[in-house]
Order: sequence, then structure tokens, then C-alpha cells
Amino acid sequence: YTMRKGTHAAQKLPTNLNEVCHEQFLQLVLTICDDVIMIGQEEKRACTLLAGISAADDLLPWQILMTGKSKCSLSSIHAHSYDEAMSLKFQFAFSKTNTYWSTFEMMCMYVTDILVLFWMEKKEELGVPPDQPCILQLNCWTVHHSVAFHTWLNKTYDWI
Repeated sequence: YTMRKGTHAAQKLPTNLNEVCHEQFLQLVLTICDDVIMIGQEEKRACTLLAGISAADDLLPWQILMTGKSKCSLSSIHAHSYDEAMSLKFQFAFSKTNTYWSTFEMMCMYVTDILVLFWMEKKEELGVPPDQPCILQLNCWTVHHSVAFHTWLNKTYDWI
């Protein structure tokens, strides 16, 4: 964990504040909508939410990582606002482990399915070459600092 000092600019509210809040609300709804409070049950669900933002303040689609070893661990496709979450390109994934922490495989999935797709769309929009270098700043989880992840990133996407 790295402490950061806020700047004056960081105190400004985004121009699309209502949209950002709505997307956050959708995520919270999807996380808890299948959890019905029942007397005598102590089972709780938790997830890891990987949210990204570009230097231009674009909010990237979220990766929501749940504990479990099959798609049964994920929110129901019948959950309220599920279709809207899919239209926003949210990615629901199960960890294939007994924890909801991000793993090497989940980080590779995030980079390939969310980050690279976002960058390719932006590069096309801006008319820059596909191999235009991009910067990825990560510093939250152990997997971000792992040799395996950095090796994979360098071999798979040498422009990052």
C-alpha cells in the first residue's frame, strides 16, 4: 500500500459524477442482489473489484472477482441490472480458488479483455499506431509486482 497526497485538482468532482455514481450503484447491486438476509445464516459474500481509470478520466469496465471454482459463484444473470452491467462491459470472474483475491490468471484476463481492448479503441479513435506505447500503473496486490506477471506482460504486450 502506498500513501498518496491529494492535489488541489483531485478535489474536483468529475463532470460525469452522476454516471460514475450510477455505475458504482450497479456494481453494489450486482454484488449483493442475490444475497437475501435470512435469520440464522451467517454466510457472507465478498469480492475483489478491479477498477481502472485512464489519464483522460475514462472509467474502464470493472472486473469483479468472486471466490469459487465455477460460474455458479457469480451473480445470477437474472440479477437486477445485470444486462446493464454487461452493456458497460463489466467482467465477472470466479477465482478458481478458495479466495477472492486477484491471481496471475485474473490479472492476465483483465489486461487482455479490458485494458488492451480499451487502449486499442482509443488508439484507433486517435489515429495512432497499434504499437503506440502505453503506461500501466499498478501497485496494489502482490501479483502486480510478480516476475511472472511482468514477464507475461513484456512478452505478450511489449508496448505496455
